[in-house]
Amino acid sequence: ASDFVRDWSASPRLDWYLDQSTGSRRVEGCAFHAELDNRAARERLFGAIDGATRTIHVQLYIIRPCRFTDELVVRLIRRARAGVRVRVMVDALYSDDEVLGRVNTAIQSLRDEPGVDVLTLDPIANRAQMTVTRLKRRDHRKLVIVDGRLAFVSGRNASDEYYLGFDEVCVHDHTDHERFPWLDAHVEVTGPLVAEVRQTFLDTWRAAGGAEESADDDDAPVLEPTGGAAGPPLIRPRLSDTHRVAP
Repeated sequence: ASDFVRDWSASPRLDWYLDQSTGSRRVEGCAFHAELDNRAARERLFGAIDGATRTIHVQLYIIRPCRFTDELVVRLIRRARAGVRVRVMVDALYSDDEVLGRVNTAIQSLRDEPGVDVLTLDPIANRAQMTVTRLKRRDHRKLVIVDGRLAFVSGRNASDEYYLGFDEVCVHDHTDHERFPWLDAHVEVTGPLVAEVRQTFLDTWRAAGGAEESADDDDAPVLEPTGGAAGPPLIRPRLSDTHRVAP
């Protein structure tokens, strides 16, 4: 009890509440950029991917065949052919891949590329596996880590509504609602916190049966401070029970 009171008294209130509610500790020396504009988010993400020299780690919840996804797949393949190690993880159910024999053609294009490793998380092989728990306990994370130095922690899935700007979609009175852009966000992270995001990806990769990286693939650089901001790693693996909405 005395330790609890001492920590509470010595910590700024917001830091203390975040530490208690998340079980994490904030990391100093970071810089963050939050991007709300869909077009800018697409350009920043593609710019980072195009500039990768060693590794690209991508984890997505939803990949839908569309203009954005086609561009993403082609850019990842180009970097793989340039010698960049590319790893991609997707949720099976919401990316419609390895669920009752279904195949997402965008993911298959990546899977067919020799320089790209693909893992489909929690596939559903038959009807017996389609339980409420299995359907709801999915991994919602959307992460991109480039060269171990830049991380995108995002709410955006791989689909046009997340990455096309409002000025890029022609709208008329009967435009299908699914074509309307979403207002979403990502946060770009540099500095020591990127190591936490990278480790989150690798932990999931290994748990799902992904191949271990070799010494040549290691992209864990020494991360010097890049700014004066601090933040805790708040990346949740999945829903802890079947009675909650998505995190």
